Amino acid sequence: MTTVTFSERLAEAAGPIVVKEVRQGLRAKVFAIFFGLLLLGCLVVALVAAAEFDRSRSVDLGPDYFRLFLGALAIVEYFVIPYMAFRAMAREREDETWVLLVLTGLGARRIVRGKVSSALAQGLLYASACAPFVLFSYYLNGIDLPTVLVALVMAAAWSCLLVCVGVGAATQAHSRLGRALVHFVVLAVLLGGTAAGIAFSAFFAEEGGRLLREQVGFRVFCVAHVAFCVTTAWVASEGAASGLALLSENAAKGPRLALSLQVLLATVVAGISAVVVDHGDKVASSVGSVGSALYLCLAGLFAVSEHDGFPPAFARTRRWFKPGALRSFTMLVLLLMSSTAVWFAIYVAFSGGREAKYERIVLAPPLFVVLYLSLGVLLGRLTPLRGLGEPIATRTGFALAVVLGTAVPMFLSVMTGHHAEYKELNVLSPLLGIASINGGARGERVMILAGVSALLFGFLAYTTLSSRDVERRS
Repeated sequence: MTTVTFSERLAEAAGPIVVKEVRQGLRAKVFAIFFGLLLLGCLVVALVAAAEFDRSRSVDLGPDYFRLFLGALAIVEYFVIPYMAFRAMAREREDETWVLLVLTGLGARRIVRGKVSSALAQGLLYASACAPFVLFSYYLNGIDLPTVLVALVMAAAWSCLLVCVGVGAATQAHSRLGRALVHFVVLAVLLGGTAAGIAFSAFFAEEGGRLLREQVGFRVFCVAHVAFCVTTAWVASEGAASGLALLSENAAKGPRLALSLQVLLATVVAGISAVVVDHGDKVASSVGSVGSALYLCLAGLFAVSEHDGFPPAFARTRRWFKPGALRSFTMLVLLLMSSTAVWFAIYVAFSGGREAKYERIVLAPPLFVVLYLSLGVLLGRLTPLRGLGEPIATRTGFALAVVLGTAVPMFLSVMTGHHAEYKELNVLSPLLGIASINGGARGERVMILAGVSALLFGFLAYTTLSSRDVERRS
């Protein structure tokens, strides 16, 4: 009777894709180069730190070298690993090998899970190699172990998010031009994410320990950061699975469920935190409303660009789980309304004195999101852009609406002899429109105009999607 080793049981539990990707990654020259450079760089920095500490034991060197070690790890965890995960999934799309994997019975969700898990496993190897050096900074004085632990957890969550975003982006491009465009977008996102991660690491090394001890709000922020990264990574992975799903699979159920649960949970938790920490401060309510609207705008861009209608096989599926852009658009509007209602209720109940300026800041962002997503739907389905097909047509229409909504009012302002940011003509600009709501009577006019426009174009978008939904049920 043969015995099964622990490594064999672990490989079987992980799945064939994880095993294949990890083996390929460990054999690649990229892994050897960056792993060697990371170890060499950390070793050199550690030797310099040890020599400097021997000369001046009274100086706290921990924060400075902790920042260096964490910065070196960030380059690998925030850029190299996510980019390798993006390229691994992009190669599956380019070579059409993912179809063979689906036919073996693995399914789109298991393929995505395997790509993400293999990338995170390689990231864990990098982190385990750098962890002793990060811990070494504790012995250089000036930084405590809880700070080190919190920083590593936050870094791991941020890396997980970037990996899932990279894998999700690789599944969204269906043409050679689209893949090239997505490639540049992913590079920009990863470079920005790496820069932001390194900058926050530097700040955390200097002030993190003090803020964790003294500020409840900062502790809440750290927990919220980890929760946001993990839940958004879940949404991105579900979106990646929907991008690989076959026509016979319900590609909309997973992303809708993940997004709905994330938004509802985040709104409730963020609302409670705003009440407990900031006592319902009007600024916290405004920031929460704007942040929720921006996030739902990004998620909504993928939701409303879904194909219309659904195959007959899904006729008996529950309404909100059926494929089709109509249900995704409706779900997105409901999420916007619910999150805005929570923030407005917090503002009214705890602001003390109601100020029209902050009241409009809470209510205006969702109106602009509905307006421009609706314009994207209309331009992508009622203009010659529809020849591009979904999802490209709607996403192109949204980008065109944002560009025209920003550039045309500025051009008209200059042509009429005013400054480019002339508020009377930029009332519905996605960049300058919200800034125009702060001023008295003008702010009220902007709110009325934004509300009427959002209702009108939202109704037109819903009607268009509804008619196409009936036509495309085949």
